[in-house]
Amino acid sequence: MTASRAAIGAISSAEFLPQRVSLLYRLSGNDVPAILLTSAVAAFALWGYISDKLLFAWLIWLVLASLVRILLNRAYRLRRPGPEAAARWEGFFCLTSALIGTAWGLTVMLLYPERAEFHEILLPFVIGSVAMGLPPALAPSPKSFACLIVPIFAPLIGLLFSQGGAFNASAGILILVFSAVLLALYVSSNQTLIETLRFGQRVEAELLVAVQREKELSEMKSKFVSTASHEFRTPLATMLSSAELLEHYSESLSPPEKLNLLRTIQSVAKRMSELIDDVLTLGRAESGVLKLTPGRMNLLELCGKVVSEFRIAQGKQHLINLVDRFDLAEVDMDERLLRHILNNLLSNAVKYSPLGSEVTFSLARHDEQAVIEIQDRGIGIPEQDRPRLFESFHRASNVENRPGTGLGLAIVKKSVELHGGEISLASAPGAGTRFTVVLPLRPSERPVEAS
Repeated sequence: MTASRAAIGAISSAEFLPQRVSLLYRLSGNDVPAILLTSAVAAFALWGYISDKLLFAWLIWLVLASLVRILLNRAYRLRRPGPEAAARWEGFFCLTSALIGTAWGLTVMLLYPERAEFHEILLPFVIGSVAMGLPPALAPSPKSFACLIVPIFAPLIGLLFSQGGAFNASAGILILVFSAVLLALYVSSNQTLIETLRFGQRVEAELLVAVQREKELSEMKSKFVSTASHEFRTPLATMLSSAELLEHYSESLSPPEKLNLLRTIQSVAKRMSELIDDVLTLGRAESGVLKLTPGRMNLLELCGKVVSEFRIAQGKQHLINLVDRFDLAEVDMDERLLRHILNNLLSNAVKYSPLGSEVTFSLARHDEQAVIEIQDRGIGIPEQDRPRLFESFHRASNVENRPGTGLGLAIVKKSVELHGGEISLASAPGAGTRFTVVLPLRPSERPVEAS
C-alpha cells in the first residue's frame, strides 16, 4: 500500500515539468499512423457484428482525436514556449484531452444499443487496445492521461451497471479490471520516464563537472606556464649577471663584493629549488602519490626549529614570537608535511607584512587536537579572493609585485587534509591575517586523501 501511494505521488509531482511537457507535445501525433491502421483492421473485423452507428462514431472519433493531437504537436513546434510556460501548456493539453475523452463518453451513452450482446461489449476492448498505445504517448503527463481516460471509461462503466443484469455487471467489472491494468501500465511508463530523466540529469551534471574541471585544468596549465616563466626568468637573469660580473671583473672586485655576488647566486638558486620542490609536491598531491607517513615526533621542538630558522633568515626585519601552550612531549604526525605547513604559512606572514612588524606563532592543545595559529599584521586578504585562496596558482588581488607562485597555500591545505585536519582563516584588508590549523594528535585509522 505504501509503495502504491509512493508511486502515485511520484507521477503526480512537478519534477522535470518543462522536459515532460516538451516530450508530451513532441510525442503527440507520432503514433497516429499506427493507431489508424489498427483501428481500420479492427473495424473491418467487427463490421456487421456490432452497431454500425457505434462503429462509425468510433472511427470518426479516432480520426478527429488524431487530427487534434497532430495540431497540438504543430502548435507547440511553432510557438516553442520556454520552461516558464510549461504548466500553462500542460493545462492546454489536459483540457484538450478532457474534451476528446468526454466526446467519446457521450457518444457511447447516446449510441449504445439497448440490448447489447457479448460481441457488442468487445468495442470497449477495441478502444482499450488502441488506448494501450497511450501510456507511452501520455507518460510525460499524469494529468493528461487522467483527463483522457476517465471520461472514456466512466460513462461506459456507468452505463453497464445502470442497465442491470449479471452479464452487464460482469462486463463492467471486467472493464474496471482492464482499467486497473491500463493504469498499472501507465504508472510503469511514467516511472521509467522519470528515472530516465533523472539519469540524464545526473549524466549532464557529471559532464558539466568534467567540462568545468577540464577548463580549470587548462587555466591552471596556463597559469603554471606564465608563473613558472616569470619566477624562473628573474632569478636566472640575476644568477647570470652575477656570474658574468665574477667572470669578467673578478680582479677588480673586493672580497666582500665577491662574497655578496656568491650569496646572491646561492639565494637565487635556493629560491628556484624551493619553487621546483613546491611544484613537485603539489604534483604528487594531485596525483595521489603524496601519502601521510606519521611517526613519533616532538611537535613543540619542530615549531621552535622552524621559528628559529625564520628569525635567522629575517634578522631584524620582523619580530616572530612563539607562544607555547602545548603540553605533550610527542605526537604521531608526518614531520615532512608539517614542515610544508609551517614554512609556507610563516613565509606568507613575513612576505605580506611590513618591515618591523610582529608575527605571532602560537601552539596549543585542545582535547585530542593540536591547534596552530599564525597571525600577521600585514596587508590582509580581500574577501572576494578568499573562496579561491587555496587553489593552485591563485594569488590575492592585492599582492602587487611581491614574488610568489600561488602554490604555497594549496600545498598547505593538502598537507592538512592528509592529516585529517582543518584549516581556516580570518582576515581584513590592511589589518592582517590569522590562519588556524587544527590537526588530530593521532592519525586517522583510514587513509585520508587530499581533495
